[in-house]
Amino acid sequence: PDHIIEVKPTGPTTGDIVWEWHVWDHLIQDYDPNKINYGAVEDHPELIDLNYGYTTADWLHTNAIDYNEEFDQILLTTRNFNEIWIIDHSTTTEEAAGHTGGNSGKGGDLLYRWGNPQAYRAGSSNDQKFFLQHDASWIKFGYPGAGNIIVFNNGVGRPGGSITTIDEIIPPVDDNGIYFLEPGEAFGPSEQTWTFTCDFFALIVGGVTRLPNGNTLICDGPGGRFFEVTPTGETIWEYTNQYPTPATNNVFNIQYISADEPPDPEVPNLNCEGSLSWTRVKPGETVTGSFVVENIGGSDSFLHWRVNVSGLEWGTWSFVPESGENLTPQDGKITIQVTVQAPSESSTKFEGFIVIENCDDPADFDIIPVTLKTPVGSSPFQLMLQWLVYKVKDFFFIFHQMIDLS
Repeated sequence: PDHIIEVKPTGPTTGDIVWEWHVWDHLIQDYDPNKINYGAVEDHPELIDLNYGYTTADWLHTNAIDYNEEFDQILLTTRNFNEIWIIDHSTTTEEAAGHTGGNSGKGGDLLYRWGNPQAYRAGSSNDQKFFLQHDASWIKFGYPGAGNIIVFNNGVGRPGGSITTIDEIIPPVDDNGIYFLEPGEAFGPSEQTWTFTCDFFALIVGGVTRLPNGNTLICDGPGGRFFEVTPTGETIWEYTNQYPTPATNNVFNIQYISADEPPDPEVPNLNCEGSLSWTRVKPGETVTGSFVVENIGGSDSFLHWRVNVSGLEWGTWSFVPESGENLTPQDGKITIQVTVQAPSESSTKFEGFIVIENCDDPADFDIIPVTLKTPVGSSPFQLMLQWLVYKVKDFFFIFHQMIDLS
């Protein structure tokens, strides 16, 4: 079934899995007492009923993920359960596979779920709110409705007709990220705090996000149409996607990118330019190159940087300089001289990357790609062919001299 992995980048196309969570570790079933995970589903809303919902390979169809930095929690949109789920990200991977640990003390079990209490035997079809929904997310800090959850509710199979809505709820959570649940009841709230009824029906896909001004940006996925509505439901902006053609312009969802704001004058921002590529390098030969480092952050900022070659498992490397302190934007670009001794293997292409890090901010780094090729060695056949070429050249030289003499 569905699972989540957290990847730490180690290069342009590589990374290390540093955390993971699997649905399979948090199941319950009341079908067979002789099988694992047997228990009373209604007594364990923190677990996932193995026998609920679809019986196809696409059991859950999780289609969106969001992260809450304040609580260190993850929000999942579980389409085929008609629910949203929240789990604890503060756990270790080992704790995420169990039922204890993390800030919540509940390991990787569900902290909160909403949209369809039938899924954990706490309600009926009359209590279902979501219908094959997409793109649930927390409203960002500083935006109107911050901390609420907003969802694109497709409305597939909704009683009374297939109607797509945008639903906003206020989850019952305290300042510590703990969700309230009355024993034997469904998670609150009982109703949405805001609903917008769309003028279209989205059988598949779609998205929504709250804007800084309090308006809501909606993506009519099948129609490829994006529009902004006010809290009272007035459409004040819209755009229809034309790519790749107006007839095939559906869009999974969209993201809002705010206009660039002036950087904090005291926050540095590392930037690097350049790449390193060498060809036909003899095994053991030493070659040189360079790239540049600069601070493009705030005008009063100081950058402390260093070179990290953990992504290179070949060659003998040196850098001048290999680190620096108090680099300001006014210093401009600093050239880093690179020297590497090639490995002893011939006929080999070596690749990797150099990471340049901001020592004070692990999220601020840049990557210099590296390629080095050693020449192809000569086989006995190639050596014979080269000998023949030289002999043919000698023959034509002698023949040409004879003609000149005649």
